[in-house]
Amino acid sequence: MFANLIHKIARRRWLLFGVFVFVIPVYLLWKGLSSGGATLPDNFLESKRQSALIADQIVGMSDKAVSQLDKMRSLEKEGNYYMALDVVNQELRRVSDMREKANELLAKLTEMTNTLPDVKEGRVREAALRAINYELDLINNLLSYNNDLDAMLKLTSAKILYNEDVASRFNSLMSKLNRDAEIINDLNQKFNDTIGSIVNGTTAK
Repeated sequence: MFANLIHKIARRRWLLFGVFVFVIPVYLLWKGLSSGGATLPDNFLESKRQSALIADQIVGMSDKAVSQLDKMRSLEKEGNYYMALDVVNQELRRVSDMREKANELLAKLTEMTNTLPDVKEGRVREAALRAINYELDLINNLLSYNNDLDAMLKLTSAKILYNEDVASRFNSLMSKLNRDAEIINDLNQKFNDTIGSIVNGTTAK
């Protein structure tokens, strides 16, 4: 009986040993392969989620501003100066809101940057830094966009209130605003694609 007991205990030890040397490593490997984004810290991913929301809001606001500029110009040409000035005032508030959103985005990007030392894999860390740089470029273009939008709104006010000839400057600014809006959209898409490649485990080597 005693010998049987010893045999059973020894067999259980071998089973436990088998779990440690085979089952657990297989599980850890499976977990690593199936959780493509596990290489990024949770606080990085949360800051990324919030920054993506803010950036999407900025993109939406810039797209809206371009459409409103067309509306404002049509109203001015129709002689509907009161409504045109109302659109000008709405867009001036939008400029202020976009600057606030830029500050919010910069704060989230700073949080993401501060977590980069916690990313152990160099390839992933480089991709994360590249994504952050896309959004920093977005902010720079947004500041330029806001300055041009502010200048255009003031030109429109001068045209309506003082009948100044602003056509050439208006058209030049309008072309630049459209280009800036496209760049802002493109940079935000690059940011999302780069982060997505990390999370999905398809980051280019």
